[in-house]
Amino acid sequence: MADERVILEGADLEKVLAHRGRNLLIDRDECYRKDGEPYGESSLCLSPGDAAGRDIFLRKNPDGGSAIMEFAFAEHLALNAICVLQSVGGGLEEGDICYFASISNFKMHRQVADGEAAAGVVGRKSDKGPFRRFRGSVSVDSGEQVAQVDITSFTLHESEEPPREMRKQGQVVPVEMSKAIDHATFTWKRPEMVFVDEMISLDADAKTAGFAYTYPADHPFTVGHFPGNPVMMGITQWMAISDAVSAMAMELVGSGSLAEGGYTIGCSGELLRDDGTIVAEVKGLRKRMHLGAGGECGPPEVLATKRVVFRDMVRPEEPLRVRARIDSLDPSA
Repeated sequence: MADERVILEGADLEKVLAHRGRNLLIDRDECYRKDGEPYGESSLCLSPGDAAGRDIFLRKNPDGGSAIMEFAFAEHLALNAICVLQSVGGGLEEGDICYFASISNFKMHRQVADGEAAAGVVGRKSDKGPFRRFRGSVSVDSGEQVAQVDITSFTLHESEEPPREMRKQGQVVPVEMSKAIDHATFTWKRPEMVFVDEMISLDADAKTAGFAYTYPADHPFTVGHFPGNPVMMGITQWMAISDAVSAMAMELVGSGSLAEGGYTIGCSGELLRDDGTIVAEVKGLRKRMHLGAGGECGPPEVLATKRVVFRDMVRPEEPLRVRARIDSLDPSA
């Protein structure tokens, strides 16, 4: 006898997820148990002019087309995991919110163009204490796998704070300079999707830099993440480190410290509060990008990320610092 399946779409999907509009990066989910283990099969298709405004996650390509930002697939699979928990995997109580704890072993095999249908699948792995683990992948209609990731989540009631064991103290990012980041130089995406505001330190020899960022109260994501309790999306914290590396690379080329050309960059970094408390840390981020002689940059492609750990929540208007490091630079075609 086939396992019972719970299908979530439209109003039923929105009822399960505390996300709305631009944040709801999932169109449909089919949840079930197989051999006693919970699974979810989901779908996503983003096109310009998306009715909910989710095309904010599209990135312009040099050929004039656009593709879904790689970070969006981790969010898609995380939402799939929440649907699984709610419907067939143990359930969530009223007022509970499921948060990212970490993203691991993220790999992107190729871009997914706008209008191209993508299908995600997640399966529950072993849990550890309050943390719930999932493994997920994304494929296209041909069956080709385009992305994969491991996700760890934890559940809190809306009135609770994250577990103390997640907190970690880092080093304060010093303010040694002030150079505003023109969001328009990130030509491949909308200005509100740039998550660094100002360069505050730079060591060209060590290829490290510090940045300032404040998540604005009127950011398009605050309406849906989460309704009545806005916090900065986990994937945008990951994007902040990636943006910081892009801004540093553009500055190094523009100043003559780095030759123009195509590179595969290995990098890492942290998002911190003014006192050095770590909000998020990223390790093993690999991205491919082309840097022009004037410091301009083509749209980067995120190839992989070894680990992203989210240690605390960020609320609007909270000043943040970003520390970014370029760990390796390999010329690429």
